[in-house]
Amino acid sequence: MADAWKVLSEAKYAGIIAACLKIRDSYQLPDWGYLFFLEAMANAFLPEKPNEARLLEMFILSQSGYQVRIARSDGQLYLLVASLGNIYEYTYLTIGGRNYYVIDKSVGGSSFYVYERDFPRAQPFIWKMSKLPLLAGDGKKRTLHGRRHPEVQAVVEVNKYLVEFMNEYPRCSDWKNYALASLSEQAKDGLYPALRQSINGKSKKEAVDILLDFVQTAFEYQTDQEQFGKERPLFGDETLYYPYCDCEDRSILFSVLVRELVGLDVALLNYPQHLATAVCFDDYVEGDYFELDGKRYVVCDPTYIGSHVGEAMPNFKNTKATIIKV
Repeated sequence: MADAWKVLSEAKYAGIIAACLKIRDSYQLPDWGYLFFLEAMANAFLPEKPNEARLLEMFILSQSGYQVRIARSDGQLYLLVASLGNIYEYTYLTIGGRNYYVIDKSVGGSSFYVYERDFPRAQPFIWKMSKLPLLAGDGKKRTLHGRRHPEVQAVVEVNKYLVEFMNEYPRCSDWKNYALASLSEQAKDGLYPALRQSINGKSKKEAVDILLDFVQTAFEYQTDQEQFGKERPLFGDETLYYPYCDCEDRSILFSVLVRELVGLDVALLNYPQHLATAVCFDDYVEGDYFELDGKRYVVCDPTYIGSHVGEAMPNFKNTKATIIKV
């Protein structure tokens, strides 16, 4: 390993680092997307040599400024990456007070020998996507319309390769990160003009009520267990793509629409076994509400079909919720 590291550190390999970083920036790859790209590249370069592939991947990531380690177990090398925030589905080791995730889902309770030294100025992986990746590919079209306001109709196209990318993205414990990822420009091009036209000239309460009805009735409900066989929150583009969605998916999408089309602050309400939303209006709006930072957030539940602004689901009216400001 030391000999291989010396070879990779030679000047003739410096161009590889620059080329990889250029690809990362050109395609707007988030940290985990960059990791997936390097994994695929290393496996393509060294298809019969998984240990060498992991070392190459670790070398490029370390030279790209990421906090990574290499570990050995039963003669195999494994890549470990430090992450801000908890990630599901991956085994992790706690090193120096930080969780390092083993980038191999097949690994269970193995014992590891870990290279302990950190690289100077290395930064942990950031889960959130401030911008969605720019991926070329065909889109899937879908017509969506509200029930109470049937004139609100949009033909939305979602890139299936972006959905495949999101399907491989690790699951995060922080709901707001899914909302902060927003929607792809391709999805917005089909959805936003129709929604803007429907709320144009309306008060902010009326606009939010129209968007609430749209999210309540334009999508069929099904639990994650029924649709995927496991629990998994969806990014906004995934909710527009898949035939079904549940409470957290609707709340995430609704929060995106309210923030970006109406310009109001939104919070997610994490009840036991349920996720809803609350909106901070400029003026007083009557109804069920929570207080956060001295402001009134009025409940809007995208899963309570037929409800309006200020109406909490009856079985959650007197239930305490964890408030997550988006």
